[in-house]
Amino acid sequence: MDPWTQKQRTTIVIGADVTHPGVTSAEGTPSIAAVVGSVDDQFTQFPGSTRLQRSRKEEIVELGDMVKECLIDWAVKHEDKLPTHVLFYRDGVSESQYEALRNYEIPQIKQAFKWAQEYLESKRKPERKPSDHDFKLIYVVVGKRHNTRFYRLNEEDKIRGRKNNPNLKPGFVVDTVITHSHSFDFYLQSHNPIVGTGRAAHYFVLKNNMDLTDKELQQVTHNFCYAYSRATKGVSYCAPAYYADRLCDRGRAYLRHWLKRR
Repeated sequence: MDPWTQKQRTTIVIGADVTHPGVTSAEGTPSIAAVVGSVDDQFTQFPGSTRLQRSRKEEIVELGDMVKECLIDWAVKHEDKLPTHVLFYRDGVSESQYEALRNYEIPQIKQAFKWAQEYLESKRKPERKPSDHDFKLIYVVVGKRHNTRFYRLNEEDKIRGRKNNPNLKPGFVVDTVITHSHSFDFYLQSHNPIVGTGRAAHYFVLKNNMDLTDKELQQVTHNFCYAYSRATKGVSYCAPAYYADRLCDRGRAYLRHWLKRR
């Protein structure tokens, strides 16, 4: 049994994203932050929550409170026990903001566990022993807005049934040469585009103490690209981050008059 399968029943997968108002939006329009978290062992159900925050601020201000909600939802489905592993996908962040996420968002996740533990202890029956809230975290930034493209050079890499298609087969990974020399990051081509050249998602790991190897994390991330409920095939990046992005779009619908300066 591989390490991921062993950890699956004690792991929560979380996706987070922030969307900002456009240049045509009314003055004072806030940014929208969204966080979703799995509640089942098959990672198919992702309830989430949204918050408004100061315009153009990339760090999620109330991340701790939003993650606490995800942890409590997970615990309700698992006999009021908190997960021991967290796989966190953060969408929509530029490379210049990685250090800010390390200093602000990762401590917020740790704080969320403390808050969730305090809430569960307040609801726990006196005869039940308190549970430990220590956990191991993988924090991965998902990047989509880059100009890196990969093309096939050999005929055997051709996608079946697609003529004159330069795209690579789904599952193609690049984790050497063009990646960071001192950190763990990789490019993953997870989908088969209908038209044009596919853009591989760039995954940058800011923290990994979950004892998953590079290949195991790449495989898990690729599998999540085929778990998006609105598509019957693979999507361009992992489902948890995709769900958070969709939830941000849902939040924008409630601010449409501000976004369109009406």
